Parts: sequence; structure tokens; C-alpha cells
Amino acid sequence: MRPDYLFVIAGAAAAFVAALVLLSAVRRRARRDWLRALLWTCLAAGLFIQGFAPHLEIQGKQFVIAASGGPVDPKKLVDRERRMQLLSVILAGGAALALLVSYRQVLLPSRSASA
Repeated sequence: MRPDYLFVIAGAAAAFVAALVLLSAVRRRARRDWLRALLWTCLAAGLFIQGFAPHLEIQGKQFVIAASGGPVDPKKLVDRERRMQLLSVILAGGAALALLVSYRQVLLPSRSASA
């Protein structure tokens, strides 16, 4: 099992942003920044889970499972992969949507303010 470095690097970047937001929250004692730091941390966790998931290979509409020393239960492997994918989607997707709502004033400025 090799990690998917794109997701691992993105997770590390999100964790770095979470640390910066947390430091800002500690200095300013802003309640909203604590929530934003938590959301960035959830996004980082979702990306890390996706990056370190087993990523089963598919060839000819069948899973390709590498030979290992002991007996392998394909159902358990597939179930584990699905659970990790679901957890990753819930964490990363939910955190991304919540961050969009949290930063909506920065990302989507109102037209009356710019005019």
C-alpha cells in the first residue's frame, strides 16, 4: 500500500492552515476562528484518510489483490476501503462546505459593498 502523495500533501497544507488559524484564534480570542481551525483540521483529516487509504486496483472489472503471506478475505478488504472512502468524503466534504459558509463574506462579497 503506497500513499497517494497528492492527498497527503493537500492534507499537510490544510493542517498548516489549521495551525495558523488556531494561532490567530489564540491571539485574538475569537470564537469564530476556533471553529474555523476545527473545520480546517477536519478537512486535513479527511484528506489524510484518503491519502493513506488502501486504494484497491481494478483490472477487467475485478479487484486485483496483491499476494500476501496469509489468507486474505476480499470482502473485508473491500468493506474497509468503502468505510475509509465514506469517512473521507464526510470529513473533507463536510468541512469544505462548512468552510465555504464560514468564509462566505470573503469568497462572495456582496455587490452593495463594492459599489
